[in-house]
Amino acid sequence: IKLVRLSTITTANIGIIRGGQVANSVPDEVYLKGDVRSHKLEIAQKEVDKINKAFKKHARSLKGSLKFKATLAIHGFSYSRTDPFIKQIAEVNKKMKFKTVYERSGGETEANALAGKGIKLVDISYGGKYPHTTKETIKGNELLRLGKFLIEFIRFTS
Repeated sequence: IKLVRLSTITTANIGIIRGGQVANSVPDEVYLKGDVRSHKLEIAQKEVDKINKAFKKHARSLKGSLKFKATLAIHGFSYSRTDPFIKQIAEVNKKMKFKTVYERSGGETEANALAGKGIKLVDISYGGKYPHTTKETIKGNELLRLGKFLIEFIRFTS
């Protein structure tokens, strides 16, 4: 199976792998958990089907069995640049001399779940480096800048 960045709009990851009881033995059972994300649901479903097919084939070749479960965990969301909410963010950025960058994210955050419930929000860059790695860092002044942005946005929209 192919993992990580599959295309500009699709990723697949396996983030949890568990199995075995001792270091010098082949485990009788292995548990994997991952995710497939895409800006197009039909592409994500095709990737899930490919992974399922590959796992089934490998399990059969080893005379093993497979329990495969896939669920739709989150929905994506997007806004037009002309959306009033997005315009408000751009105005606050301009006031604070921040550059507004409009881009798609392949990420999965709490924003996806909340947007799915009709709450309007976006992910705002936090100024960190090397996200989701053991080298992830953020400088204190970046946290302060983020805090100032949030305060200004609340003032602007109140």
